[in-house]
Amino acid sequence: MKSTFNKLKFLKPALIVASIALISLSTQSCSKNFDNDFTDGFRLEHRYYVNQNLSFQIDSIRDYRCPADVYCIWQGDVDIFFKIWYQRQRIDTMVHMYMYNENPFVIGGHKWRITEVSPYPGTSDRPRTTRVKMEIVQNLQTN
Repeated sequence: MKSTFNKLKFLKPALIVASIALISLSTQSCSKNFDNDFTDGFRLEHRYYVNQNLSFQIDSIRDYRCPADVYCIWQGDVDIFFKIWYQRQRIDTMVHMYMYNENPFVIGGHKWRITEVSPYPGTSDRPRTTRVKMEIVQNLQTN
């Protein structure tokens, strides 16, 4: 009976250490995955972590670009609705992809540039999932 008690006594600290290690691994994997560059783009309604103080989620997209097989006078635009969490505060924002005064934008010490929204309207091979490609780099400029 005493040897079982001694085993349990050492098991509790081991479980605590294992839990802390598991939590730290999951936090590191979020940052590591972000750094690997999402070649297929970011998906809707999925939260991505830039670092421990900055994360984002793309809520919805309003795409009113001119379809690929149509001649248009105006090219249209794409509105992207974000939730951005920076230092525990949520920022709800909307960005026009083709507006030079909105794209790129700076939040959380990072410069965000939306580079592509796919699929393009009017293309024949429209997948079910809309994907957004963007560059997020640490902003080294100070104003």
